[in-house]
Amino acid sequence: MKKKKIVILILVFIILGIIAAKCYKIPISREVSATLCSLDGERIDIVMDVRWHRFLFTPTELMGTIIVDDDIYKDNVNTRSKTISEFAYEMEKKMKGITSRIWFSKQPIRELNDYVINCIYLPEAVVLDSFETIALQLVRDNVIKMFYGPAETAEEAAELKKMLED
Repeated sequence: MKKKKIVILILVFIILGIIAAKCYKIPISREVSATLCSLDGERIDIVMDVRWHRFLFTPTELMGTIIVDDDIYKDNVNTRSKTISEFAYEMEKKMKGITSRIWFSKQPIRELNDYVINCIYLPEAVVLDSFETIALQLVRDNVIKMFYGPAETAEEAAELKKMLED
């Protein structure tokens, strides 16, 4: 009788564990519209339609699209691990809470040059689930510029930058 109760208890814990793992992997969607400003006063309007994809053994990935002034940037790069050493590195990133796939580009990436010309990079330190504060690096035709938001002026952008660095 006691063995039967133990077996039932173990099965219940296994089922609860499977349910918890499935719930953890459900993507978290965010839609954000904001005006961002650079430190020199240049403004851009963005619309983000992104999803956080969480995995048990590799870092969370941010997927979706970011529209900047009618230019569409997509998560065109596959960062999933292929080898054992890459998997170990990804596990280490997961344990540190680092997010992967925070690059978005206008076209599919075939080589590094494509990536550098027109892309968006969201710095790991400022990628937050809520996107209440946004910092992104925009690369257009090899010109790199940081934008902060929501901000309408260079002064507001400077305040956000200082807040994010602290």
